[in-house]
Amino acid sequence: MRVLASASAATSKKESGYTLVIVLMISVILLTLLAAVSTVVMAEAKGADRQAQKKQAYYLAEEGIERTIAALFQSVKSSSVPTDQSTLDAWLDSLGLPWNEANPAGTIEMQAVYQGQGLIQLTSIAKLEHSNVQQQIETTIHLSGLPKFLTYSVGAGEEFELEGNPRLTVNGSLYMNGEAKLKNGLIITNGTLDLGPDAKVKEGDLKNYTVRSLQTAIDLPSYQELYDQVKDYAVVETKETIKLSELIRQPQKIVFVERDVHLIIDTDTDPSQSLLIVAKGNIEVKPQEGKQKDTPFRSFSAFLYAPNESINFALDEFHLTGGLVAGEKIEFKGGQGNTKMEITYDNQLFSSQGIGEVLGFADSEPTIASRRSR
Repeated sequence: MRVLASASAATSKKESGYTLVIVLMISVILLTLLAAVSTVVMAEAKGADRQAQKKQAYYLAEEGIERTIAALFQSVKSSSVPTDQSTLDAWLDSLGLPWNEANPAGTIEMQAVYQGQGLIQLTSIAKLEHSNVQQQIETTIHLSGLPKFLTYSVGAGEEFELEGNPRLTVNGSLYMNGEAKLKNGLIITNGTLDLGPDAKVKEGDLKNYTVRSLQTAIDLPSYQELYDQVKDYAVVETKETIKLSELIRQPQKIVFVERDVHLIIDTDTDPSQSLLIVAKGNIEVKPQEGKQKDTPFRSFSAFLYAPNESINFALDEFHLTGGLVAGEKIEFKGGQGNTKMEITYDNQLFSSQGIGEVLGFADSEPTIASRRSR
């Protein structure tokens, strides 16, 4: 009996040992599972928090892009688009762009790079406060506003001259990139005097104007380039003398002249009769009468363009309303200071008769070409 009791006690102890091992193994497994679940939960929580931070940074970067585009969209309606990185930098600087800004959520850094053909790449980098999370959005926009040379009341590619003592008022900006002979009779209102890199003007002649120095010259499209673009909508003249009254009766509002031409201002017109007159040679703007003192005051609307030659105003009394003048050389001849010459720029000139649509820049609203984030 004593032997059996001893064997039974040994068996009971062994079973208790197995049970303890099993309990310990189960406890280890449960603790391992609990640790694994906790790790997964914590990782998911961290991942969700980081994802939320990334989304917050993305919205912050998007805010930078949207604010910059809004400023550019508004500006391009009233000014020309950049043609290279230097003019882009100057343009953005005038708008207070690109900018770095801090707010309670974080910081926004804007960058802009000119890519050519009117394309500008905007990069917005947003960094969250008290975090290393950042998001970057790159957006390429296409600006299709007015070409630069069409944003001036008067644009002289090489030479600008006031001969005699004319009184000329330019309502808008004036561009020149060569020798300029300015006199007290020149008045510029609502605009600037923009000087190209090759402009030669006496320092004393600039004191009455707001002057801007451009780093690059403004290109003037050639006669042939412009003709190839709009030939289906234009009429070609070969006469040496053309009257304004004849031109406004034509259905075509774009006129190309394949030679030097005398443009006789024999009637008044209004912006609804706007003309685009492009000459391969020189344009001389003259009155109908032989004597200037008998010439009536004329008010007319036109864009006169002589990309390879000169435009000469031998007309004392006139107001070029809703128009502009551009050529290699621009010359105004006047009397003794009692003449009245006035040119008023109007950027709606090109859309009033559908001319802008033909030239491809009637719609000045920029468009978004591409967009990506990372």
